[in-house]
Amino acid sequence: MDFHINYLLQLVGNKAELRHAVLMLQQTMKVMKAGRRIKMTVWHLECLKKMCLNDPEIVEAIDLVADCLEYRHELEE
Repeated sequence: MDFHINYLLQLVGNKAELRHAVLMLQQTMKVMKAGRRIKMTVWHLECLKKMCLNDPEIVEAIDLVADCLEYRHELEE
């Protein structure tokens, strides 16, 4: 997942508010056992996505992170 977070950080560049949101997502994933508490992590992803609706590349990257989390969650059940 670090690869995906780093990619998101590259995409948001120097936009302070978006960088902060991505870093908050990263911390949430660490605290929530690498995203295993999926509801909280998905909530953060949705908030970040709402902030980036004007940038389809960032939205696509966020969707990829969400898909990866959901897939891992399904495997663990």
